[in-house]
Amino acid sequence: WEENKLISFVPNPNYWGPKPKLDRVEFYFISDSAVSFEAYQKGELDIVPAAPEDLATIQGDPTLSKEFFRAPAAWTTMFEFNNAKPPFNNKEVRRAFSLAFDREGYSRDVMQGVTKPYYSWIPPGIPGQDPTAVQETYDPKKAVQVLIDAGFGAADSTADKPKIDCKKLGDIRLTYAGTPRNHARMQYIAGMYAACFGCPITLDPVDPTVFTALTKDPKTAPQTFLLGWVSDYPHPQDWLFVWRTGDLYAGRISWSSKEFDDAYNAAVQETDFDKSIPLYQKAQKIMIDDYPAAMLFYNENWYLVKPYVKGMVEEYNPGDVTFPGQFGNWADYDIDLSAVGPGYPTQ
Repeated sequence: WEENKLISFVPNPNYWGPKPKLDRVEFYFISDSAVSFEAYQKGELDIVPAAPEDLATIQGDPTLSKEFFRAPAAWTTMFEFNNAKPPFNNKEVRRAFSLAFDREGYSRDVMQGVTKPYYSWIPPGIPGQDPTAVQETYDPKKAVQVLIDAGFGAADSTADKPKIDCKKLGDIRLTYAGTPRNHARMQYIAGMYAACFGCPITLDPVDPTVFTALTKDPKTAPQTFLLGWVSDYPHPQDWLFVWRTGDLYAGRISWSSKEFDDAYNAAVQETDFDKSIPLYQKAQKIMIDDYPAAMLFYNENWYLVKPYVKGMVEEYNPGDVTFPGQFGNWADYDIDLSAVGPGYPTQ
């Protein structure tokens, strides 16, 4: 283990199960996808997540295009609002910012199709997914009117020329892990909101490790930020417990709803799976309708995998996020040493 650099796993000699074929597995902490992509091309890494910014290069390269693996993921991303910090302690402001987010444009122009616009929380393929539990779709004109109706209209705002009072709205800060690629993505979002509301959005890049720590502590949670959830197991409980008062996401952004808590607890206590699903759906709809966050999209998983890596792609699961085969049978994984490049470690 080297802090913020490397962690290496070796087999446990006392493990009772099958002995793995691999001598060790090494994970490298790389916050910038441009750096990991370059390392992969040099043969320094066997598997890396593929970023949207590299899609054209990958598809245009005869080797990389064959090593490109994509598959559906049980992964939803949202634009989180700190419900304890003005103006996002006002539900109508949260609703307006959700209405103003062009999910289709962002998915197309920035994410190159790795994300699919989505207005709900539990993604397709997970029990409890509910096509009726959705937030309102992109409507910038309505977003402005919602803010005006909530008391943020300018003195000279008219029906023909609606206008937001930026001083009333206050400083809006978008915090993110400060990599060059993230900066370009957040600039798109800031520009989108500025064009809609006529008010500036302050970009707040921080060190990636600092960003993670900030978002985990309710005392330091930023005003706005993007975050996602990946399925641990295919059950709605795994998706909704995070919104219970004081738990994970609800606690971090100071969102609380007794109505949601009661509905969620009723679902958890129901032992009949089929009967529990509509109860979970009821809980999800309560959360969705209160806009603790703007639900943005569900993802595909994109990876580059060297052809000499054996067994991992075959064990892919939609819950994987770090690499394909994350939750598969590790005893089956292997490296074809006859096909690796010069300098590859053999032990």
